[in-house]
Amino acid sequence: MNPRAPDFPGFTAPTTDFGAVIDGRRSPPLIYELDLSVARSYGANSAVQLRLTGNSFYIDQAPDVGNAYVVFEGVQDNTGPLIRPAIYVQPGFVSRVPFANLWIANAAQAGKVLRIIYGTDIDFLPSLNGQISISGSVNSTPYGYSYGGSYESITALAANTPDTVFAAGANTNGAIIWTASAAGRNASTQAALIAKTSAPATVIDGDVLTRQAGVPGFAAGDYAITLNDPVFVAAGKGAYFIATGADTICAGRSALYTLL
Repeated sequence: MNPRAPDFPGFTAPTTDFGAVIDGRRSPPLIYELDLSVARSYGANSAVQLRLTGNSFYIDQAPDVGNAYVVFEGVQDNTGPLIRPAIYVQPGFVSRVPFANLWIANAAQAGKVLRIIYGTDIDFLPSLNGQISISGSVNSTPYGYSYGGSYESITALAANTPDTVFAAGANTNGAIIWTASAAGRNASTQAALIAKTSAPATVIDGDVLTRQAGVPGFAAGDYAITLNDPVFVAAGKGAYFIATGADTICAGRSALYTLL
């Protein structure tokens, strides 16, 4: 029996059917936690199937939560002629797509889980710490962008010998380099950040993400390179710093990135 509003002016019946909440006919938030320490892939048929049903889907924003790709299905199998998109989800992701089955793939993320909070007719709304996309930036919040990995070094670069930010083999689903910089001195005044399927041999061997080039043969000179905007690196490519000449001074190299 539904609660009844008092029989005097000034009060109305609540918009929520609390009788259904009390007797269990209205879904409370439910939870499923998936360990992300093991890599899973759609192509290798190692994606995990979760037979969960609902039309409200939310990824928890706790510090131990990682990211993944999710296929939402209306039936509990993945057969049929339709192509179902794999949607990238991260902490704060909200969806109101009805589903009766989920397929999840992810890169290995040590110490991370995918904490799914779901149910039926539940309104998950972004709060103050919700991740919001801001024009001109990706994966940003009012407090800055989130990142998954970091690289830093103060070791001088040898001539044409790359230093790995992340290896090609580690980038199974694509990567975002949020920021990167390097500064030092070498005889050629040439250094670069390269994306490539294998370690590069020169400052132009691969996809040049940022580079400073001087004139070969000139006296020793300083270089400073900076990645001005976030860049997406396709799956199967690593990121590498490299210099043409051996560093005589290394002021340092750093990068912040996310392996998707």
